[in-house]
Amino acid sequence: MYFKKNWDFRSARYGRQFKHQTKNTTSLVLPEEAKDYQLVFEDNFDTFNPAVWFKGQPWGRFHPDNAHQFYGDPQVFVADGKLHLLNEPRPYPIIIENQPKGDVERMYRAMNETNLIHKDIIQIQRVNATGSDTGKLAVMIPYSVGVVNTFHSQNFTYGYFAVRSKNPSGPATWPAWWLTGKNNWPPEIDIFEMYGKVTGKSVNTQTMTVHTGKIETHTKQMMMKKLRVSEDTDSAFHIYACLWTPKKIDFYTDGNKVKSIRFNRWMAQFLKEPMYLVLNNALENTYIPQLIESGNKTSDFQVDWVKVYQLHRIPLQL
Repeated sequence: MYFKKNWDFRSARYGRQFKHQTKNTTSLVLPEEAKDYQLVFEDNFDTFNPAVWFKGQPWGRFHPDNAHQFYGDPQVFVADGKLHLLNEPRPYPIIIENQPKGDVERMYRAMNETNLIHKDIIQIQRVNATGSDTGKLAVMIPYSVGVVNTFHSQNFTYGYFAVRSKNPSGPATWPAWWLTGKNNWPPEIDIFEMYGKVTGKSVNTQTMTVHTGKIETHTKQMMMKKLRVSEDTDSAFHIYACLWTPKKIDFYTDGNKVKSIRFNRWMAQFLKEPMYLVLNNALENTYIPQLIESGNKTSDFQVDWVKVYQLHRIPLQL
């Protein structure tokens, strides 16, 4: 009964029809439900605006559950009118004694669960040694990845959110375009997550998820849909968007609706809070060994533009 009330089963139909529909990959056309919306935020990345986009995550430069990647500055830059978010094998030391005890415990647990520390992919070393000073013990995070967010500058409640991007491929690749709660987590709306997994060929499957409720550090409930999209998501630009309203979320790919989730009263209490924008080019820790075997190549997540439309809001002039 729960899924009957809250899941729009037309989503399956949308997915089947997608491969036969006309794709608009160059310009954004608002859906009929958003025809009266106004542009309230836009960035075409002629330059990087640090007053809008902040590198890393609001809580810091790494997540203890993902001790294989550091959110680095050099992995974020603008060139040729595109935002580039890299992930690359560039180690970064995290001094253990500077971290909260709980975070250190979570780091060790995550490293053991994924077996990365036993394979020497993540190493424990002493750094900053000078003379008789033996230095400090550090976790050497093996990868640096590009992440940007608008936590401090742009937060939205409801609207139409769109990005035009060319997504990376390869083992372990995990690019994402998402919204998450300004004041609490969840809520979270993942407009797309693409997973390279073992071979890197899974990047043409778009995963869309809505997170509500929380148990400890994990969401209590997820509503998820997967869609096999165009085969060239890693070589051509495509448009990924969602229409978030008080009653539902519709997901769009290249101008076509591919999923719809309606809220019940319980979900709606989470999905009425302001959210900020996040773009990241992460790595999935489970498949790091496959990434190494394939040559440990740097990947590039390229974003042409980001646009947000709402019914009523004063636009920000960039």
